[in-house]
Amino acid sequence: MIKMVEPNDCNCGGGSVVPAQQQLAIPIKEKKNITNTTLEIEFNSGGEDDDIASACLIVMDDNHFLIEWIAYHYHVLKLRHLIISSDPKSRTSPQKIIDRWKGLMTIELWNTHDYFDSNSEENDRRYREPWESDSLSEHRDHQAAFNRQCLRHLKVLDRGWVIMVDTDEFVLINPDLYKNERFRNFNTSISRPGSIFTFLNQYIMISTQDEQTACVNMHRRQITAKESPLSEQREKGMPKFINSSNFLTTRFLYPQDQEYKFFIPEDLQDEDNYCHKGRIIPGKVLIDLKRLRTVDLTHPEFAGMPHMPIETICTETFPDKLDVFLFVNHYLPSWEQWNFRLGDSRGSQQRAGKYAINNMSPTKHKSTEVWPWLEGFVSDIGEGNAARLLAGAGQLEAHPDQQIREEVLPPKPIFRRVETMMKNQLYQVGDWVEAEYTEIKIYNDTKVYETKWFPALICAFLDDNHYTVLYNDCHREPAVALDKIRNITHKNGDKYKET
Repeated sequence: MIKMVEPNDCNCGGGSVVPAQQQLAIPIKEKKNITNTTLEIEFNSGGEDDDIASACLIVMDDNHFLIEWIAYHYHVLKLRHLIISSDPKSRTSPQKIIDRWKGLMTIELWNTHDYFDSNSEENDRRYREPWESDSLSEHRDHQAAFNRQCLRHLKVLDRGWVIMVDTDEFVLINPDLYKNERFRNFNTSISRPGSIFTFLNQYIMISTQDEQTACVNMHRRQITAKESPLSEQREKGMPKFINSSNFLTTRFLYPQDQEYKFFIPEDLQDEDNYCHKGRIIPGKVLIDLKRLRTVDLTHPEFAGMPHMPIETICTETFPDKLDVFLFVNHYLPSWEQWNFRLGDSRGSQQRAGKYAINNMSPTKHKSTEVWPWLEGFVSDIGEGNAARLLAGAGQLEAHPDQQIREEVLPPKPIFRRVETMMKNQLYQVGDWVEAEYTEIKIYNDTKVYETKWFPALICAFLDDNHYTVLYNDCHREPAVALDKIRNITHKNGDKYKET
């Protein structure tokens, strides 16, 4: 059953949801196909904020992020229609947070039965990796089905811009865009209500074939968990009820350095002589449903995957930061927040290794572009409303099954060499070793496992028996067991060390 929060009669930009069967979609002009060609920009001097933004969002025990996420995108993107689904493994409900926004925006809370049919042929649309476990395949099938149904539902309601990001991801204007002369007259301050939405309406995207594209690629950058000292966090001008340490956007300000390289010893090289320690991660997209026909959302290549939901128009999996108008900050939270999801089936070592990979190589300079949103939000909506809407941001709630939360957190990954840390530690961060890697291939519909040994760099120490490694082909493995690692020595007998 779909649970809905309806706006009351306010001038907040919301609108009542009308049942899908009573709506008719407004088709765009007829096209033979939809292509995403090289983009140029054109200034639309008459662009007005005559629409609202919507979002499709899956949550899983992350109410502490959801509080900030809704407020942020409400302020900068005019988010006024949000469709949420809780992951089937969630132990908590976002309902209390949803209730806060009654009268300010439309929020629909869907359950799995509202969008997922395990027997649907559409489940076969997405590409399946050979190494996918059954639980991962099930998760991705649910995710894709939700995205497909969410976009179709919003299309029926004649919505326009739709963002498809996660609760730890925040949309912002490309920080370097102001350097372009064509944008210097645009006030991009994120403190202004609807700043990003206004930008979208004024700078429309035109293809070289004079066909508007409905998919806007966004460059996603990893923000590490390196914390800013309290003395540097934005407190000036904030009311007393705001604690900057509770917000991802003001607590964590150091992106991962994607330019940082580590060099591979010559006789251990695969193809390249270096790898980037910082992750280059797939982008996300913004969909303009007004530029799509209803039939476009029934296309066989409409798989619904988060990075390329409609493959006929969303064609850039890794958009370059120099070629986009919008960024997505993907925040790595605190260690306690990272380990809060009890439904995470990856295991403690895999979770720790993933955290290590996302936390490598922070830049030396902090990124403060999104700082002003919080002060602007409070000023726009009023201190009383802001205090109510932001209550509990960043704070972990008790699980319904409280005794499970009494588990001890696993040790945090260690990224430095500590020669005297443990007597039984065989390898140190920065050592080159050989690590076992099992590749899964499909032959005649049968999985075949091929195990080989490759040179690898120890990047993080997880516990007595697990390490995070980067192979010489730049592949990252979150957690490799000790018995899958062996020494590799230089021809003169010395150990290889990171350079």
